[in-house]
Amino acid sequence: FLGTSLVPYAFLTSRVGYPAEAFKRGVQGKVELVLVIDTTGQIKHYYVVNDIRPLLSDAVLLAVEKFPPEWRWIPARSNKVHIESTYTITIHFDLE
Repeated sequence: FLGTSLVPYAFLTSRVGYPAEAFKRGVQGKVELVLVIDTTGQIKHYYVVNDIRPLLSDAVLLAVEKFPPEWRWIPARSNKVHIESTYTITIHFDLE
């Protein structure tokens, strides 16, 4: 991320909250969000790895849609050429 990698994490955690239905059912765990960054530093697409807790995953995916459009990511390089890459953010949901 152009800036510090904590910015996207802080943004997500401040907007996700604990989904009420997940809290009521005692659902907890982690959601691994993968952002695919294109060669220009834009998010090409995103997905959740091991989507076994849909109540939690859905909350994270909704929050990602609210990323400011002006945010830019630093594209990876290989042999001095920008390449598509992935960036993973892990969000923990813990009831304890």
